[in-house]
Amino acid sequence: MKLEISLPNIEPISLNHATKISTRGKFATKYKTEAYKQLESSMGNALRGYRKEINKFNNKYTSGKYYLVAEYRFFYPILLKSGDAISKKSKDVSNLTKVVEDILFKQIMADDAEVISLTVTKIHSKDIRTEIILELKDLRHIL
Repeated sequence: MKLEISLPNIEPISLNHATKISTRGKFATKYKTEAYKQLESSMGNALRGYRKEINKFNNKYTSGKYYLVAEYRFFYPILLKSGDAISKKSKDVSNLTKVVEDILFKQIMADDAEVISLTVTKIHSKDIRTEIILELKDLRHIL
């Protein structure tokens, strides 16, 4: 079973911009940034439109019976204005996934630790969106 989600106008934030650490003496506190809170709210609102599909996915999923294959596609401007190189501001692809994954998996009954294959792609586009495909695979195929 596949769960396919397209989130228009959702541009991910880097893991580096998702949390801040505040220290007082020997104690450190980690907290969500405003950018993280805004992304979490935007994704939550967009995911409401997929409630039926998410419920089907959750009903089909059984821990210990399936593993997950995930694909993330991030569409946003990544090239320099000249179009001849990738901008240094285009965000680290490995840092993009974790934040989106953490927010998504609050809606899904599975644990993100059960993702055993991950494909992540940044695609240059003026139309910002995030696409996610999660697929349940039978665990017996890898045992």
